[in-house]
Amino acid sequence: MDRYFLFLCFSIVLIFISCDKEETQNIPVDEETESNLLSECEALCIPPFGVDTSCIQMQMKIDDIPYTPTATFACIIPHFSLGINQIWINGLVSPAFRAITLKVPENVEKGSYPIFMNSEYDAFYVPSINANNFLAIDGRLEIIEHDTISKYILGNFNCIAQDLNTGVQPTVNFTDGCFSAFY
Repeated sequence: MDRYFLFLCFSIVLIFISCDKEETQNIPVDEETESNLLSECEALCIPPFGVDTSCIQMQMKIDDIPYTPTATFACIIPHFSLGINQIWINGLVSPAFRAITLKVPENVEKGSYPIFMNSEYDAFYVPSINANNFLAIDGRLEIIEHDTISKYILGNFNCIAQDLNTGVQPTVNFTDGCFSAFY
């Protein structure tokens, strides 16, 4: 339990250090949409540095089993080897620490993109605490909407992730994935 607690604390600190500091934004939303957003997202939002619109909704199937993260966040993190900033869209189920992270360039435009490891469009999966990361080896990401002014992104994804650290190299299939996030 102590190991899990330390890892969780370290992860939260890393998130707050890594995310861009932004002014609070008031994005006009009609009353019905605002009501739905508050009821569905209020408990899931982790606003970095006071950005009250930092909410993400994510769902997918992992090996044909429906999966909806219980804790989620999105922020911008520099990718030093590619020399770009990326939007990291994260979903986590506690206490098992099952996590999925999608990474896209900060300036991504509407369109369809291949997902594969160590690229601008990347994904990784952690099935449990102390487990090896599964890295995306193939997949597709569709950006349906990306508003860089209001910092909103909407999309779909499918990918195959593989544990490249073992001799067996098992795979996990992500299908019917979708996300909606303010970052």
